[in-house]
Amino acid sequence: MRECLAEYEVANNIRMLRTQYKGSFLIVEGDTDGRIYKRFLDEDKCQIIVTFNKDNATKALSLLEKDSFAGVLAIVDADFDMLEGKFPASENLLFTDGHDLEAIMIQSPALEKVLAEFGSESKIASFEKKTGKTVRLILAECGMPVGYLLWISLREKLSLRFEGLSFDRFIDKETLVVDTNKLVRLVQSRSSQPDSDRSQRSRLSDGEIHSKMKELKHDS
Repeated sequence: MRECLAEYEVANNIRMLRTQYKGSFLIVEGDTDGRIYKRFLDEDKCQIIVTFNKDNATKALSLLEKDSFAGVLAIVDADFDMLEGKFPASENLLFTDGHDLEAIMIQSPALEKVLAEFGSESKIASFEKKTGKTVRLILAECGMPVGYLLWISLREKLSLRFEGLSFDRFIDKETLVVDTNKLVRLVQSRSSQPDSDRSQRSRLSDGEIHSKMKELKHDS
């Protein structure tokens, strides 16, 4: 019930804030988004509203727009929407350039700052020389199989579980190469449900999932 009311609560909260605050509002999904975007805003002129859910953010914006509420903008993760041909339905709704903020950070100079702060310059140079690839490229290659699997889960309504996934069980610690077979088996095994629930969702074999992952890789 609370999830159904969430967008109304967000919209009503913003309406109440407007009675005492004449600035603008930026609606975002999560705390991390709020902390990052806060760096680029004048807090005296724009307040950040965290909704903890993409649907809550977009639906709250829609409710406010129906009332011609001025001075509100929402930024949400693009996720797989643009790959599926879905684009913002409002000029006040923005998608991230990449899949999400984490993907954008990997693409940006922020990655070098993180590596400089927490990494060893000599070890990083040795690793890149050994693999013939930059850390940025390796991170992108590591994330792609997981991304394809998540995309398939959403497309096929498989309800695969990714929360708390142990990456060391399918990633080689020396090369950071993903073993796709181990990844699929691990996620499938973690997502298994009682027989009584299986009829309520689609089921694909490991082989079918691998085929669909190859199709997505080819198409994208």
